[in-house]
Amino acid sequence: MPVTILAIEPVAFGQTAQSKTRRRGDAKPGPAAKPRGRLPKYFGKVGVSATQKQRIYSIQAMYRKRIEALNRQLEDLRSRERKEVLEALTPLQKQRLSELIRMAELARKARLRARKQRKSSPKPPVTPKPGGPGIR
Repeated sequence: MPVTILAIEPVAFGQTAQSKTRRRGDAKPGPAAKPRGRLPKYFGKVGVSATQKQRIYSIQAMYRKRIEALNRQLEDLRSRERKEVLEALTPLQKQRLSELIRMAELARKARLRARKQRKSSPKPPVTPKPGGPGIR
C-alpha cells in the first residue's frame, strides 16, 4: 500500500503573488475562469499533471479567501487591543509615548540617511600592512 506524504510550507499571512495583485484593484476572474496560483515548493518536480495543478489551484483559491478573512479579523483584533491599551494610559503618559515614538522615528530616519551616505561615498583604497600578506 503506497504512502503519500505531503509537506506544505505555510505562506506568510496567506499572501501569494496572486492575492497581492487582486488587492490592487485588478478585476477578479469570472466563474468561467480557470483557477490560477503557484504550486507549493517542490511540487513541480514530482510530475504534477495539469488536472492536479488545477485542483491544487482551486484548493489554494478557496483557502486564500478564508485566510484573507481571518487576516482581516486579526487586524481588527490588534487594532482594538491597541486602542484599549492606549486607553489605560493617563494623558501625560500618552503624550510621553507620542514623544518617544516620534524620537524613535527620527532616529530611524537618521540611520537610514547615514546608511545611504556610506553606500554612496567612495571607499578609500586599501593599503596593505607591512609584514602582512602580499608584502615580502
